[in-house]
Amino acid sequence: IPRYYYDAFNKRCRLFTYSGCGGNANNFQTFDQCNKECKPKPTLAHLHVFGVTADVHIPKQPRRKGDKLSYFVLSLSYVSPEICTLPPKVGKCKASFLRFYFNAATGNCEGFIYGGCGGNKNNFVTLGQCRATCQRSGKEEILIFASTCHKASFLVVTIFLGKSCMSIYKGDHLRIE
Repeated sequence: IPRYYYDAFNKRCRLFTYSGCGGNANNFQTFDQCNKECKPKPTLAHLHVFGVTADVHIPKQPRRKGDKLSYFVLSLSYVSPEICTLPPKVGKCKASFLRFYFNAATGNCEGFIYGGCGGNKNNFVTLGQCRATCQRSGKEEILIFASTCHKASFLVVTIFLGKSCMSIYKGDHLRIE
C-alpha cells in the first residue's frame, strides 16, 4: 500500500510501501496530509504597527535570496484598533483645545473641543496622528531581512517599515511605531 511518512532529518514527506500491519502515527494516506500534519510551521510574529495589531507568519524560507542577505516580503492587512471606536470625550476640565477623533460611523477623523483632562484615547493632537492610527486600511508590505544563528538556534529578524527598523528574536513580540 503506497503511503507517506515525514522524514525529520530531511524535513520533507517521503513515499514508502506500507504492509498494512502494525506501524505508527507517521503513516499518511496522501502527501498533502503528511505535509499538513508534519511540515514545520512558519514562525508567528505578533506585530503592533502604528497602533495596529496583526499576526503574521514569518516563513522558514525566503521568497528571494540575494548574494549575502535573505529576505521576506510580508503583506499585512490593517484593522483599526479599538480606540478608534470610542466616542469623543470632552473630559471634566473647562479648557478649550482643538483635538481630533476618529468617527467610526463616517470613517473619518474629525475635530472636537477637548477640555484638557480626562477623556479617552480617541483623542489626537493632530489630524495626521488620527489618520495614521485609525484610517489605515488595505494592505501594506513590510520588508523583513532574516538570518539564522545556528549555534544559538534562534532567528534574528530585522524589520524595515518606513523609517522604523529593529531586530527581534524568534518568538518575540514586535512593536514598531
